[in-house]
Amino acid sequence: MFDKNLKYLYSFCNYGEAPEECLLPAVIKNGNSDTFIVRDHANDSFHCYELTDSCAIPGNVFHVKRSDRNEFLWEINHVSGDKYLARCSSPKSSIRRLIDFSFGTFLDSVPQTFDLQKIMGDDYYTEFDDCWIVANGKYFACAYYFIDRIEFGVIDNDHLKINSFVGTDTPPDFYRYTDEELNGKYKYNVDYNPVCYEWLFTDGNEVYASYFGFPWGDIDRHSSVVEKFDFEGNPLLKMTLDVSLASFVVDDSRIIGINPERSDDVFYIYDMRKH
Repeated sequence: MFDKNLKYLYSFCNYGEAPEECLLPAVIKNGNSDTFIVRDHANDSFHCYELTDSCAIPGNVFHVKRSDRNEFLWEINHVSGDKYLARCSSPKSSIRRLIDFSFGTFLDSVPQTFDLQKIMGDDYYTEFDDCWIVANGKYFACAYYFIDRIEFGVIDNDHLKINSFVGTDTPPDFYRYTDEELNGKYKYNVDYNPVCYEWLFTDGNEVYASYFGFPWGDIDRHSSVVEKFDFEGNPLLKMTLDVSLASFVVDDSRIIGINPERSDDVFYIYDMRKH
């Protein structure tokens, strides 16, 4: 935990098997509140914390029942109350679902835009239309990892609707796992697929996406291009940074990012007001 000046305050969410501990923690994207939720992928438990300036106070621990399709929850975003928007995936299927965690029920869903299962047949895996998701309570956005496309939608009366998008309206011709070996730069042919959007974030008002544009095999280089949109899909700003970032947050007009391949203990800060 850090303050706005990036001064270290404390750490929490201990590793282990005790009731308050996690084995495989992943952060659930949350809005601008003091509630912080971690999902333990090891046992599908969700751990709630109330953040203060001095400590994180443990709260409820709950579970969410999996669907009959044995889908795993990824890219979980808090929408409002007990409602969350997540990408639910198995190796051969992927869909975006609005979930009420208090009842463990699915309220609505939106399939991935391109029916790659039909296009690619047995060669399809969910990696090909993997996507990042952000939500702010009323709006949401999704950016595809291997497809040059960001979608913008609304959440209205527990229904999901995509209203606009930027980028392509057709999927690329992917390198597949079954392709013959190219004997080129990469060991696996799928590593030749260009990564489009490496990260997506919202500060509640705008959407920030980092574009990579190079093959998957070079992903440890990370992205140095950040695009800014409103939730209608209108482009607002495009920045090329002098350092590539694996992920970032936006706070008070600052991009605060990390690049673990370059350093494990450095924050890179960019003031967008200077662009």
